[in-house]
Amino acid sequence: MFQRTRLCASLMLAFSGSLAFSSSAQAQATAETQRVEVTGSSIKRLASETALPVTVINREQIEKSGATNVEDVLRRVSASSGMLSDSTQGVGYATSNANMRGLGPNSTLVLLNGRRLAGHPFGSIGGSVAVDLNSIPFAAIDRIEVLRDGASAIYGTDAVGGVINFITRKDYTNGEIKLRYGDTEAGVGGKETGASLAFGTGDLSKDGYNFLVTGNVKKQTRIQAVDQGLYLRHASEVPGSLPPTSFRAFPGRLMDLGITPGAYTNPGANMAACDPVNSVVQTGAGTTPSGDPVLRCRAIYAALLDNLPDSTKSDLFGRATFNLSADHQVFVEASMARNATIGRVAPTPIDGSAMKVRADGNYPNVVMPTTSQYFPIALLTRLGYTAADWGRTATALPRSRPAPWTWATA
Repeated sequence: MFQRTRLCASLMLAFSGSLAFSSSAQAQATAETQRVEVTGSSIKRLASETALPVTVINREQIEKSGATNVEDVLRRVSASSGMLSDSTQGVGYATSNANMRGLGPNSTLVLLNGRRLAGHPFGSIGGSVAVDLNSIPFAAIDRIEVLRDGASAIYGTDAVGGVINFITRKDYTNGEIKLRYGDTEAGVGGKETGASLAFGTGDLSKDGYNFLVTGNVKKQTRIQAVDQGLYLRHASEVPGSLPPTSFRAFPGRLMDLGITPGAYTNPGANMAACDPVNSVVQTGAGTTPSGDPVLRCRAIYAALLDNLPDSTKSDLFGRATFNLSADHQVFVEASMARNATIGRVAPTPIDGSAMKVRADGNYPNVVMPTTSQYFPIALLTRLGYTAADWGRTATALPRSRPAPWTWATA
């Protein structure tokens, strides 16, 4: 607000010419200013009055980026660089979550056409329930509006990190089909195939209606860590070092004796040999009573992972819009998405620490009875051990890791 004073009146008389020119220029600039309303906001503002930073990504930019899903687009937004992805191990439940400014997926509000979406029922491992980005119809997106600052005053605590608003096409009258294929140069997996379609008919301004149907499907194959071999960089970076290993390896170490039966030739007693791909044999200090070396298996746990999991994603979206009058519309939307991921992780180690702690603060040992068909009594005898060494009824076997296993979610 401005108030005229005697000083202002004097200045206006002295510089009436310049003020008249300035006022005319200001009036012209004001006349050219257009109002911009961001969908989902509760206050209409001029573009120059925007109080919070907003990034708008239109359809043309999305197509030029080469992105094949919503996650690929948001990964290019610096404020959302902390997102949790189902394209790597660790998120779980086949979900992908936005995580603006690293405040957590449940602190980033995700909207579709300005309306809230239901969160994934299982959330992320160790996290809270949040919207799964795989549920956003990728082929139907017209633009993405990213509010890069907190908006909890308007939306609540789930918008502390920011707001991402996906706007779908509303007056699309064309049709398109896109096919995608990609593979790694090294041929170690990671092949991606996909297709998307979009079809719209009816001009809202002329026909008074518009129908839109979109669909998208994507399939990718896994990349095994053992094939990529990134964990073997130690060989060139630290000469003479060993790969990252764990003393809890398949098929298990007899801790009382400090040996792994599977590391020896012909261990007998249905005892499996050490995993030739995902483990290494270590020679310990000293020898067995027979003079043989002390051999142990160590698991290369990093080799048991998938750097990229198998996954199949698909979504279907439909929208019908009708003009009731110049200022009123009615619409119906339907959306369906399905995501299936197969993740492979290192099996859970089995030892005393996995047991219930005792009253004295210690963990009980995991023992193998000498009557078990898997107890390698013939091997132990060959190595010079006696019942006094391994115990007459059982021996401790607290360090083991099952064979690699797989979990799947859909």
